[in-house]
Amino acid sequence: MINAKEFWARVAISMRHANVKSLKHFCASNNIPYQTIINQKCKGSIPSTEVICIFARELGVSIDWLVTGFESDEDRRIREVINLIEKMSPKEIEEIKNLLKE
Repeated sequence: MINAKEFWARVAISMRHANVKSLKHFCASNNIPYQTIINQKCKGSIPSTEVICIFARELGVSIDWLVTGFESDEDRRIREVINLIEKMSPKEIEEIKNLLKE
């Protein structure tokens, strides 16, 4: 069974890492009914699978991690690569693209 308190804690951690201003702002940006989310959070329940997928995609985390607190080694490696790429300059990204074309 999914622990809702831990789920919402992981959402909060993910939002901080993604520099999301607030849950209200996140919901508005992703067409998620804010009041429904607040009600679920306060009642200790979790959102629908569709909303969990939106959280994961938009916050750059895996669904597994949001729901269970664990992620596969492959998910972790992919996330690490994405984090590295996001820190690169456009010039560095272009250089990598050229290397991959060879």
